[in-house]
Amino acid sequence: MVEPPRVTIVMPTRDAADLLRRSVASVLKRTDYPAFDVVLVDNGSTQRAALTSLAEAERDPRVTRIDAPGDFNFSRLCNLGARAAKGRILIFLNNDVEITEAGWVEELAARACDPRVGAVGCLLLYPDGRIQHAGIVVGMGAGAGHCDAGLAANAVGWLGRNGAVHEISAVTGACLAVERSKFFAAGGFDEVHLPIELNDVDLCLRLEDLGFETLWTPFARLVHFESASRGKATFRRLDAHAAERAYFLDRWADRLRDDPFYHPGLSLFSLVPALA
Repeated sequence: MVEPPRVTIVMPTRDAADLLRRSVASVLKRTDYPAFDVVLVDNGSTQRAALTSLAEAERDPRVTRIDAPGDFNFSRLCNLGARAAKGRILIFLNNDVEITEAGWVEELAARACDPRVGAVGCLLLYPDGRIQHAGIVVGMGAGAGHCDAGLAANAVGWLGRNGAVHEISAVTGACLAVERSKFFAAGGFDEVHLPIELNDVDLCLRLEDLGFETLWTPFARLVHFESASRGKATFRRLDAHAAERAYFLDRWADRLRDDPFYHPGLSLFSLVPALA
């Protein structure tokens, strides 16, 4: 019998005790994968409740904690967690995501182990059951957008795409699986130019430059209290992180002109399929 690959779940966090407690508890109690651990990367929590939640989480032998104070730099926090990881597969998971189905790690890990595949993303739902993430279209909105956001969880999507595993340009870093060796071959998240915005999309595109596909699967379904600590990002905000967005738009200008996984007749200014 082949042993399943070890998986390390990397979760950056700071304060937000209720989010952290719910997310970690759901991972530990509802995940049925036999070989996983969790690395909590704490970005200088000071709230007593959050420190208590971190201490409680560390009592589980599957959980380790890294202290990483300083300015918020999501890319740096993820890279630190990846370097400390023991697993062959990394799953980057936001602290505002709740696990609802036991087989999510198995689905993501199996896809990520494919030698042709780089990043793997999943179906993320708002707490009310609507779609938050069913893959990212590059060139949509202010550089990248979540297609089908806001539709019902059972919405089939364009040509039934939401019911099948398929290749896509990018997936969100709120829940992103990738083989550790591929992650470092691509250079990890860009903590210099993209510390907060668009680092997930950039990673997927750099993995694709190395010849790896990005996949989205509907067979791992989680609940995302989307950007609960930073504000929503279904369409990337226009009033913040302008330098990061400018870098991204310049870096990937050619790629943004034509997303090969989104029909050219569809509008890039609508999150749901609509003729341009």
